[in-house]
Amino acid sequence: MVAYELRYHGCAGVALLLTVQELDSANSSGRSKLLRTLRGLANMHGKIIVLAVLGAVGLALGLIATQPPDLRQLRLTRMILLPVLLCSLFSACTNWGPGFGDKALAIVLFGASCVGLILAVIPCASWVYGARTRKTLLRLDAIPIDEDIHMEPVRNLVHEEKFESACTRLEGLVKTYRADFPALLLLAQLSTQLKKQDQAQQCLLLMLRIAPTDEDQLTALRLYHQLTAG
Repeated sequence: MVAYELRYHGCAGVALLLTVQELDSANSSGRSKLLRTLRGLANMHGKIIVLAVLGAVGLALGLIATQPPDLRQLRLTRMILLPVLLCSLFSACTNWGPGFGDKALAIVLFGASCVGLILAVIPCASWVYGARTRKTLLRLDAIPIDEDIHMEPVRNLVHEEKFESACTRLEGLVKTYRADFPALLLLAQLSTQLKKQDQAQQCLLLMLRIAPTDEDQLTALRLYHQLTAG
């Protein structure tokens, strides 16, 4: 009887010990799962904050990039595209999964985001370049261009039908000296001859601004309409 009781108590102690170990293991597993959940929530919270900041930056960039009146028609699309593209680029850089499919998807998303950003910025960069070119073509604070010293060699090149050399030389002159109406007219004609349509349009628009007489203004206007219509 005594031996039976000892065996019974021994089995009960072992069972109790096993139960305590199982509870400790369950608590440890629960704590690990809780810690993983908290880390995941913290990472998600951090990503949400970064995405919100990128969205605000994209909105601000879209607003700033479309400040010029010529770009106002692009404002809505840029204020939508830039935040989306910035957030997509961030997601592509941070969401590298373990599988090949996850990496391939991230690479495709990264490439598409970069291409989209470049295409979104090109109109603004073109406008800035055009504005700088217009400023260099009409330098109001520079020394006036001289007909005999500067323009005569250019006209000699035109008479020799060296149009490209004449255009290059005249472009350098108008970037250094203040161009007058005849110089801009010649540059517009040379640019049209060499298929430089944008430069020709800029010259004609500047000619409209500085035309000394109404007849000269009508001449510039007629040439501008001919260039844009053709």
